[in-house]
Amino acid sequence: MTATDQVMEHDVHLLDDWKMAQAMHSSSRSENTQQQQQAGTSTGSSIQWTKPALVRMICNIDASFSSYLNNVEIGLCIHDVKNGCFVLA
Repeated sequence: MTATDQVMEHDVHLLDDWKMAQAMHSSSRSENTQQQQQAGTSTGSSIQWTKPALVRMICNIDASFSSYLNNVEIGLCIHDVKNGCFVLA
C-alpha cells in the first residue's frame, strides 16, 4: 500500500466518523425537539453561532496529492480565535 493510499484510507475513515457524529447529533437534536414540544416550549428554527472561548486556536489544514509526482503535501496555519493573529504555519 502506497503512502497516498494510506492517507486516502485514513481520510475515508475520518469522513465516516464525521458522518456518524453528525447523524448522532441530528438524532439527539430531534429527541430534544420532541421533548420540548411535549413540554410546550418553543424550539426555534435556527442555531446561533457564538464565538469560542478566548483561549482557543483555529487550525486550517490543506493537502494536495499528486499521483504524477507520487507526492503528498500538507500545510497548516494556526491562528488565535480572539483576534485572528497568526501563530504558526
